[in-house]
Amino acid sequence: MRRDGLTFDPGDAGEALCIDGAPLSSAGCWLSSAEIGEAAPALAISEVPGRPGGIDRTLELADGSAVPGRRACSFTVATPHPTRAMLWLGRLAGRVVEVFYEPLGFSLRGRLSVGQWDLGGISTVALALDAEPYGLGIEQTSGGQRVFIEGSAPVEPVFEVRVETARPRVELKVDGRGVMRVPSTAGGWKPGAVIVIDSAGRTVRVGGNLVAPTLDSDWPVLDPGQHEIACEGCEVKTSWRERFMF
Repeated sequence: MRRDGLTFDPGDAGEALCIDGAPLSSAGCWLSSAEIGEAAPALAISEVPGRPGGIDRTLELADGSAVPGRRACSFTVATPHPTRAMLWLGRLAGRVVEVFYEPLGFSLRGRLSVGQWDLGGISTVALALDAEPYGLGIEQTSGGQRVFIEGSAPVEPVFEVRVETARPRVELKVDGRGVMRVPSTAGGWKPGAVIVIDSAGRTVRVGGNLVAPTLDSDWPVLDPGQHEIACEGCEVKTSWRERFMF
């Protein structure tokens, strides 16, 4: 069925886009069009007199590639009953959301903007998503020392460190290198204590309370491939979301 040049097929278009886990069909909407923006490299070229092309001062990743910029994505949503959709999208406007676009097969995360509604027999509105440059897969978890990252971009993991033997500080090692050191303010970590190190959120918590790592600590980032995770006298569970450049 077509109305005002828009295809209405709730069986397909209503499920093609989900925002924070809720499909468009749950608010009586369907997806009319979509455009996924490019992840253009962020370059910094300094002009130098007498040097052809100047000097490339671009910030690079470990693999030598330029850091990609964010993706400007747009989606047009249509509905015959706009009030319900207005209330739903209004609650999401300005928030960082996760958008699953079915043709991609993975999610995009970014800040959502809601445009001006075009009200009529079939009402439409444009959504803009200032998205991170990569797609996100489902959450992965490893309870052993070996972690294998299958995506094509580095991930920011969460480590749940459970202390098994008493010690003055906890030192997390990635591939044999100490990256995160957490001293105990009580004089020593006791067996049973659980320390959560969140690289994405840049936080270290014990029982929900923030604690401070040492100044020489780094926030662990895992490149694609296999890694060894170790922490003496502790059991470590690693969680992460695969990231895919496309």
